[in-house]
Amino acid sequence: MREQIIRDLSTVPPCYSTGIKSVDAAMGGGMFGGKVYGIAARKKVGKTMFLGSVSYNLSTAEIPHLFIALETPGAEIEQRTAGRYGNFNSIRFLTRDDPQLATRVADYTTMRGDFVVYEDAPGASFDQVRSMVARHAAKGQIKGVVLDYLQLVAGKSSRDTEEYHLRSVAQWLADVARKEGLFVLVAAQVNQDGNTRGGEGLRLACDQYYTLHRDWTGTGKMEIAFC
Repeated sequence: MREQIIRDLSTVPPCYSTGIKSVDAAMGGGMFGGKVYGIAARKKVGKTMFLGSVSYNLSTAEIPHLFIALETPGAEIEQRTAGRYGNFNSIRFLTRDDPQLATRVADYTTMRGDFVVYEDAPGASFDQVRSMVARHAAKGQIKGVVLDYLQLVAGKSSRDTEEYHLRSVAQWLADVARKEGLFVLVAAQVNQDGNTRGGEGLRLACDQYYTLHRDWTGTGKMEIAFC
């Protein structure tokens, strides 16, 4: 074992930047293969926004990854990133009051490579989520998984508590990350006391656990603080 540890020092483990300097610094350089990163927040604070931003940055860096969308559809996440790329509000996809919208979106799709695979899976069970990851990992074409978000993984047995179910999901994420050498970025919802809803399973299973909260600046704009 000790000799193996020494031999491993001759290789650099894969690390994937989130594209956000302060987050990378906190993580030790970015997300490492085989590790699980938990991102917890109260409802409507910006979990999906944060995950979408990281996914956008991964794609920009040509890092292939799987995005399991249990709440916000992948198309809506892509609309947000198209707006970010084109410097316009994604509400334009609803209002359709921008005559240049089609051109802007075409520019976005042309300039940005397709390095994210979306699985739109509202209501997906634990077994279905496992199958999704296994299918894509078997192809050897992804470096990581983004899951939005833990408490939406369904399929709890009537015999199990929510705490046991979510702890099982979190531990499986840790196991599959190590087995497949994937990074896993998973969001979770916290309750009004600041604790992970459904128990401490994610805290115990993940390698690093962070919290998002809103920080209103003097400019009137909202920023997402990562701590």
